[in-house]
Amino acid sequence: MFYTDQEGGLQVIYSEGSGSWSRADPSTIASDVHPGSPVTASIISDYVYIFYVDLNNTIQGLYGAPSSTSTNWIVHPIASQELQTSDGLFIRTCVTTDNSTKTSMYLYYVDQHNVVQKYAFTGYPALEMMRMEDLPNLIGTREIECQFAGGVETLWTLNEASRLTSWYRPEATKGEWTKGYTSTETALEASSILSISDTTTNRTHIVFQNTQQRMQQYDFDGFGAFQTLVGNTIHSEVTSGTRLTTWANNGYCGESVNIYYQMGNTSDLYYSAFRDQYSSSYYYNYGSTGAPTYTTEDTVMPLVRTYGKNAGKKKHVGKTLKIVIIVVVVIISLFILCCCCGLCA
Repeated sequence: MFYTDQEGGLQVIYSEGSGSWSRADPSTIASDVHPGSPVTASIISDYVYIFYVDLNNTIQGLYGAPSSTSTNWIVHPIASQELQTSDGLFIRTCVTTDNSTKTSMYLYYVDQHNVVQKYAFTGYPALEMMRMEDLPNLIGTREIECQFAGGVETLWTLNEASRLTSWYRPEATKGEWTKGYTSTETALEASSILSISDTTTNRTHIVFQNTQQRMQQYDFDGFGAFQTLVGNTIHSEVTSGTRLTTWANNGYCGESVNIYYQMGNTSDLYYSAFRDQYSSSYYYNYGSTGAPTYTTEDTVMPLVRTYGKNAGKKKHVGKTLKIVIIVVVVIISLFILCCCCGLCA
């Protein structure tokens, strides 16, 4: 896990799956990080690529092969491009799933003129960059979440009216973009968007912050033209504009998924864990039913102290789950896209 500390440093902690977390070596891997900068990280083969915004609104990056003993983090040449963001500090990376292209990762950001820009990374390690001009009409867009699942490339955006809107196209052929789902509800203007998708389970979960500053989650079956909203869940009130993140953006294989966020304007980091419900005990039978079940909610992460007021001594807390579920029933033909999930192998 990568996060910004209160001194403008970029910190790393890690877990080897036992539920406990430790500080990495080195634990501070960058300095002069812009207050409130997003940190976006993607894995390509053995390397992790990390990007953030510095004090001059310039995008910086590091890459390395993480180890539980010691990791050599190398400065990514993206700094030489002098890419500057708007004061909204938005950046996002996505790893592609189409092996027929040389592109391994995309970077999205909003520039100083509030225009969404896109760069493709090629080669291994992914050091070569090329500016792309293949985006749909994103005028007024402040936030983007990119998604590759089910053979479909999807962009989830907040439009000028702060409504969640999707654009999709075939990942392999890179055809024309089609405007997909548009929400009737309004998101908080400062909200981030989190996409959690999995081809194996035919599911997408979109998490955002609503105008009551509560975390809200849409649950979809299918992808692209076959996508259907099946669940709408409202969770706890979270810090306004908190950066929503997870380990499972693409391919969670029916396993339990953690969502991370801040609460109460404190420097603590919290997480909630959910798992999809299934009509069969085997998730690959595609028996998902509406909104997922939350097994943990509003639990404090150890070690992390980021921007915000200090809440005192860290401790693990939990609370009784209160989930509001609205199931939208839509009659539609579903084309189930099947593929192997690498995380399940």
